[in-house]
Amino acid sequence: MTPHILHFDAHQNETAREIGGKALNLCRLRRNGFRVPPGFCVSVSAFDEMLAANPSLCAVIDGWFAGQGSHEAVCAAWEAAAWPDALSTAIDKAVAELDPAEPLAVRSSAVVEDSAQFSFAGQFETKLGIAGGDALRRAIKACWASLCSDMLRQHATDHDLHRHDLKMAVVVQTMIRPRVAGVVFTVDPMSQIRERLRIEASYGLGEALVSGDITPDSVVVDKASGTVVAREIAHKARHLRYEGGVVAERSVPESLRDAPSLSVEDIEQLVHEARRIEAWAGKPQDIEWAFDGENLYIVQSRDITTLADVDSALFTPQVIAGSWTRENMAERFYKVNTPFTISTLYPALEKALEATFERIGIRADKSAFGPLIRVFYGRPYLNKSLVAHALKGVKVDKTQMEAVLGKRENIGFNPRLPLIAVGVLRMISQGFKEWQVFQREALDPLVVPSEARLGTKTLLELRQSLEAQLKTFERYWGVHMVNVRCADYCQKIARMLLGCAHATEAEAFDAFCRLSAGFAENITSESDAELHRISRLILNKPHLAAALRSGSPAAFERALGADPAGPETAARFGRFIERFGNKLVHQDLHERQWRDDPALVWQHIAAAMQGEDEDPEERVLKKAKKREQTYAATLARFKGPLGSVLRPAFHFVYRRMCEYIPARENDQFHFGKLMYVMRRTLIHMGRRLVEVGALANEEDIFFLELEKIPAAAEGAADLKGYVARQRALFARYEAMDIPYDINGDAKPDEDADAKAGWMGHGVSRGIVTGTASIAHEPSALHAVGNGHILVTHSTNPAWTPAFGRIAALVTESGGMLSHGAIMAREYGIPAVLGVRGATSLIASGDVITVDGTEGRVSCALVALRPEIREAKESAPACAADQGSAQATLNAGYQKVEG
Repeated sequence: MTPHILHFDAHQNETAREIGGKALNLCRLRRNGFRVPPGFCVSVSAFDEMLAANPSLCAVIDGWFAGQGSHEAVCAAWEAAAWPDALSTAIDKAVAELDPAEPLAVRSSAVVEDSAQFSFAGQFETKLGIAGGDALRRAIKACWASLCSDMLRQHATDHDLHRHDLKMAVVVQTMIRPRVAGVVFTVDPMSQIRERLRIEASYGLGEALVSGDITPDSVVVDKASGTVVAREIAHKARHLRYEGGVVAERSVPESLRDAPSLSVEDIEQLVHEARRIEAWAGKPQDIEWAFDGENLYIVQSRDITTLADVDSALFTPQVIAGSWTRENMAERFYKVNTPFTISTLYPALEKALEATFERIGIRADKSAFGPLIRVFYGRPYLNKSLVAHALKGVKVDKTQMEAVLGKRENIGFNPRLPLIAVGVLRMISQGFKEWQVFQREALDPLVVPSEARLGTKTLLELRQSLEAQLKTFERYWGVHMVNVRCADYCQKIARMLLGCAHATEAEAFDAFCRLSAGFAENITSESDAELHRISRLILNKPHLAAALRSGSPAAFERALGADPAGPETAARFGRFIERFGNKLVHQDLHERQWRDDPALVWQHIAAAMQGEDEDPEERVLKKAKKREQTYAATLARFKGPLGSVLRPAFHFVYRRMCEYIPARENDQFHFGKLMYVMRRTLIHMGRRLVEVGALANEEDIFFLELEKIPAAAEGAADLKGYVARQRALFARYEAMDIPYDINGDAKPDEDADAKAGWMGHGVSRGIVTGTASIAHEPSALHAVGNGHILVTHSTNPAWTPAFGRIAALVTESGGMLSHGAIMAREYGIPAVLGVRGATSLIASGDVITVDGTEGRVSCALVALRPEIREAKESAPACAADQGSAQATLNAGYQKVEG
């Protein structure tokens, strides 16, 4: 095929700019196994070549766009245009590859057609029953000429489309001769009910239905069960058929005019295929289809753009194909994310993950298994099917597979494994330097703009600043993922080598915990140390300590103002906020940081006054000394000929661990700073939209997707209704009990939750028995008693002020290199991460035992207290998670240990 001709089955990484939205959708559908009639596309470059070869035609089109001349004049100019010989020959050659006995369907595929922003269904030309040769060339010209209708000129004006936006490719396919055809909407556009789909059907070719010339039969179906909810049978006197070499309107036989055009089997097949296509596309679809005998063909599928909020980043289809988990995602994204964060953060994260895999030679087949990350119920899920396929044949240990997929997989041997190993070692050698370069070039110079400076910028200027910040944001994710993977590979290799040096697994793990702590370069440890020092200053002033413990901000402010050293204490606190204030409670741009809410930090200081008096810096120095001693002792254990190989290997990986582990923790600090800069820019963008009445509140902007934010405030559409719907959906998802695993049809993997029970990942050595304290937010940490065991969903740097007071840590998500794991080893407390449902299975006041070596949590209670069971069972849940909640409860009862 030439650059001007693209066969549907040819993989050429084409884009909508090259072949238009309709052709792109058809190519992707066919390549993903959907039955699409064979064909090819005459690309946009062919359109451009025709214009270049016919200057007089260009002049007519320019005149039309400027408001001069008619559509008829444009059509005449196209008819007179001469075909370049090479292009004409290429079209003939492409047609020769199709069935010569079948007529052709020729359809437009404009660059702006069937996109997420525009739908031009029925506004461009379609030609049916076309033979090859001159008839085909005339049909292609007719499609190109349809770009210049009076209706399209008005549409272009309304949507600020320019002359060069109006380009078109043309689809040429074998034409189906259907007994019945129509459309299916995977979300019913009439009722707006997301759980229902609507089918419209009539006899013969579907063009009459799409153009609105006939009244079709309609069927409304419950998407999940396939049950017909409503059905209307239209009187069908006429239909379009291809007979005698022409497409013409014919009479429908009397006996069929008031009969259903679709059988029960037809409806079942349509529902099944519509669900598959929606699951593949990830969005509600408007699908054109045709039955040729018993075979169902898809002749188009486009995103539905007419529903109120169907393109919302929060939208979750009722039917979810594939197998998904948020095991690896829940630590950083444990709550519902806002639409703006979803529309910007997740695509950058997915791109970074894919690039990291590819860097070591692992490629994921997205065409067969769908995207790597998808959002369900406002939370990111990882595609287990895709990851399992990508890792197939790569030797991966049980812990890694369980962390990603929740189960052990037999993935066999892959001959590419040596190349992958080389890729891993190369990335480990280079990754930290790449992080240092990025930090020096992009993060260290990053300055939070002053409120005065932001206040002078227009919406357009703010958007330009935001787009520059988003580029840094995308680059951050790329470097971050390399950092994460390198840290993970280093600790896995280190544990493997330690296993060679020690007689038991417990001894090896004990050594690993000592080797992965004591890093003075850890910014989180630095902030905890400074917070501790401020708490000691206040503790030495009894009147200040009493005022802070009272919980009254006003009382503490008065006491601070009356104290001679009060100004210096306040200034020191201000410097602390300036240096360490970019700590996120939840990783969302809508979320307030310590810098936004200093009162939360004062609560941490009050709680820290109850903790140990040990200087945190002294603790880090002691840990560092033990780390170096363990390193030296480990080297001495490698003896003999094998030892001469293992010693340099261990030295290499240990030194890399000393780089990557603190960097793994520190990048969360830089992430918070970058998020804060973007947050302030967005807040001011929200203010501009409030000023012109487009939004009711400046923080409503976080409930808009990036593409929904207008470039200019003047003339901005009223977005308040859309935001209200977004907020309602957000609140609904916040109230749901969302499953960790989804395995097709939006059903959770109940076995995965049941197997989790009281077991998790042991990430920091030691065994502790103590009183459990449940905390769902860092703001609740002041209520966690000294020496208690903190039980929560996950932690980030905003939680660590409590680590100096707690005896152990239990979280619902996370692994060996999670924030909680790194900081638990720094503080020398046992930790078990990834205990599914821990905050429901355990209650504050329960006496539990945490075994950080074995990864086990046990409770002395015979069963959960009734109020805990009732709270769990009465919690709002999505339909998909009803069984999972009970399965998790049952797992808790079964695994109780006395």
